[in-house]
Amino acid sequence: MTLKRALIPLFLALGFVGAQWAATKDHSEARGIAVGIPKAFDNRTLSLMLDTLNQSLSGLRVIDQPSLAKAIGTIQGSSVTESSSALTVQGAPPSITGAQKAPAPLPWNSDMATIPALANQQYGLGASDLLSEQVDLTYQIFNIRMLLDRSLSDRVLWPVNDRQNKGNGTPRLETVIGMNVTIDPPRDAENSAAVVEITLYYDRKDKNTRPSLVAVMPQEHTYNSATLNSKATAFGGSAIAKVVTVGYTQRRRAQTYFLFRDNDTVAFERQLGRDASEITFGWVFRPVLGRKSVAPGTRQMFAVVSLPQADSLAVDLLQKQTTEAYDLKQPRYVELRADVRTYWRKFDPHTLTTANNEEIRPWSKVGHVLSLGTSLTYAPKGDTHELGYTIQVPFTSAYLDTLSCKLNRISWLSIGGNRALVSVRGENFFHDTQVAIGGKLLTGAADGLRIASDQGFDIYTDMSALLSDGSILSRYAPATALEVSPNKSGAFIQQIDPSSPMSGVYELSILPEFQSPKGSCLVESDLADNALGQPLVAWSGSLIPGPYQFFHDPDRPECLRILARLPVSVAKDLSGVVSVKFPFRGKLLEAAQRVYDPNSAFSAQLLSGNRDFLVVRSDGPFIRPNNECAFSPENWRILANRETIKLTNGCPTRASSSSVFCLLTPHDNMARLIFPDPPSASVVSKPTPPLRKGKHPLQSKPMVKSAPPPTVPVPKTVLLQMGLTVFGPDQKPIPVLDSRGNPIQGLDGCAVHQVTWVGTYPISLPSSKPDAPKPSLDKDQKQTIHRFDEVSLSFTGAALGEIGQVLVGSIKLTFNSADDGKSISVLIPRSLTKDPPHQIDLLMLDKQGNPAGIIHVAVVP
Repeated sequence: MTLKRALIPLFLALGFVGAQWAATKDHSEARGIAVGIPKAFDNRTLSLMLDTLNQSLSGLRVIDQPSLAKAIGTIQGSSVTESSSALTVQGAPPSITGAQKAPAPLPWNSDMATIPALANQQYGLGASDLLSEQVDLTYQIFNIRMLLDRSLSDRVLWPVNDRQNKGNGTPRLETVIGMNVTIDPPRDAENSAAVVEITLYYDRKDKNTRPSLVAVMPQEHTYNSATLNSKATAFGGSAIAKVVTVGYTQRRRAQTYFLFRDNDTVAFERQLGRDASEITFGWVFRPVLGRKSVAPGTRQMFAVVSLPQADSLAVDLLQKQTTEAYDLKQPRYVELRADVRTYWRKFDPHTLTTANNEEIRPWSKVGHVLSLGTSLTYAPKGDTHELGYTIQVPFTSAYLDTLSCKLNRISWLSIGGNRALVSVRGENFFHDTQVAIGGKLLTGAADGLRIASDQGFDIYTDMSALLSDGSILSRYAPATALEVSPNKSGAFIQQIDPSSPMSGVYELSILPEFQSPKGSCLVESDLADNALGQPLVAWSGSLIPGPYQFFHDPDRPECLRILARLPVSVAKDLSGVVSVKFPFRGKLLEAAQRVYDPNSAFSAQLLSGNRDFLVVRSDGPFIRPNNECAFSPENWRILANRETIKLTNGCPTRASSSSVFCLLTPHDNMARLIFPDPPSASVVSKPTPPLRKGKHPLQSKPMVKSAPPPTVPVPKTVLLQMGLTVFGPDQKPIPVLDSRGNPIQGLDGCAVHQVTWVGTYPISLPSSKPDAPKPSLDKDQKQTIHRFDEVSLSFTGAALGEIGQVLVGSIKLTFNSADDGKSISVLIPRSLTKDPPHQIDLLMLDKQGNPAGIIHVAVVP
């Protein structure tokens, strides 16, 4: 006993020393808390998410009129009190002698816990209380939406002490700072909370460069917890007084049930002075759900920060230009500094409060001493303080340029069934990349878009969609054209040779040309995927199905021709537009040209009389604007009545004695063909010569009548000939020389060139039809019919075959005219004769809708 009494003070002293050692500050690392390097995230992505959340909140309607009307007259509560007590007196029979046994207490009756319900009552909040609750919830939604929209102070940077700018604000640079927080509580972290503090600063030397904290996420993380407190007491006793036994029993029971939120994570922001150039915020992680320690694991934490830096395109371009000049002092980003501190605090689960070691209650310290330092009264020691993390926050336009889509290669393959598979290679094809092509927006696998990785995706679509341009809608930056730069540009169709339909198809032989490089044509190396790729041929906007054939041009063996087969069912008269497109190579590699049947390319219309015609070329002007001298009016002529009529620029203003074939305007597809009017048969008298001596006047010669010149007949068909200019070895047109060796000048100001006639096209000239005779009715043709009759009446006249309609008011009657046009029969239906005696007026109109006459028909009983 003496030794034990001596050791007790020693143990108490050791416990006190241990408690004091545990309470002292330790500058070692905080065990069990690790924070990753702070990183800058995309603020635009967060903005889109917040906008989506804001739209969802805007759709909430918490003011419910039916529930308010239903709450009128409800009962807010009721009270039921139930008590139970029992007193027993028991007397023993006289025959019983000796010691008596006391009666046992009354057993517990569970019916006491059941509260009887009031019948036919409706419980709930009152209408006014319910309205107040709904209005408060609406205000809370407004509050959250205002936070999501962010304040103007965080979105606009206003100049400080800048009189020249006069308060013109610029968009403020915002960023999202994220970091990983890993917690693995040590053994002594029982009833302790982990704290993570972040301090951000831009320039501590300038108080005007203080960042602004917009939001922290999560603000709090809670659990819904239920607590049930039960308490029950019972008392019973008895006493025996001679032959009488007296007993008393009392029962009491209480239950409390409530629901509360248990906070796992709580965000905070430290209050600093107005002149501070930094902000400090963080999170506290607490034990929940009756546990003794914080739940272990990794948590991703975010904070939205607004920086004192303008985020405008002009500022970024200035920085970019400076950076390209190798001035590293002005990069295209802003450097933000961050300090990270972690430590533990003691947590009281009963009061939901935290405290450091100095704030722990004295009785808890005494208990720690009495336990000889074994009780976990203090939080784990250690304080980790990492300083000077650098966070590079780029300008918005800077990272949009960096993360925008970049195309390196596009190839496509026909996989049958009028379907194509397009493979795109490049950079920055993120998961939400979309493609617009063929009038559709492809958003995912259901639409035929497969994002293979950030460096490529595939498109499964119709072949016809490849005829249109496409765009890539990326996560960053505006839409990007779905095309790569080709090695050639300026495509046009040099020549299209359609064949006669055989086996139900036209064969289109197409010779494409390019302007860059100069005078180049399609070669075999252009068909590779890294060059122009495979072409597509379309007819009037519709894809001509492949496969196509490629063969060398006979005149230019180095050039390739494209052979496409066009079904006759698609182009019955071979009149349309043929286009050639190299998909995904840009607008400059598309070419189109009109194709026509040469026999139907030229037509004639009658203008006036029977001698003035309009000749129309359907595939373009007679003379091309860009090669007037190489393809001049000398290249066209008309053969009619053994006469050659050359094409001229400009039509004469007066009547001509010879036939004329002239252009209305210099570059027109319409020309006039005019044959001279026949001369009048006038008598030409020669004067009587003077009398000579000895001659009698009667001996003079009589007057002579001259015969009129012959009339130029108008042929039914003329021949239009087209010629090609002959070029010399120097690729220049060969002029026609006169007898002196000088070039003959044409009417268009260009020299007359030698022409080779390559095509002859017949043109039918229409003739004017005589005016149709006007129909007329004979007089006095009034007829009489009976009521309810349905008869056919005949009428006579002239040219009645030109009658177009017979009307009674707005009712059209059935009629039939004779072949010679001298009579017409009209059917009178019963619907017109059923009324009492009256008169029916038949109005006859010719085919032009002009009145031809009225006939009256009387209806009698």
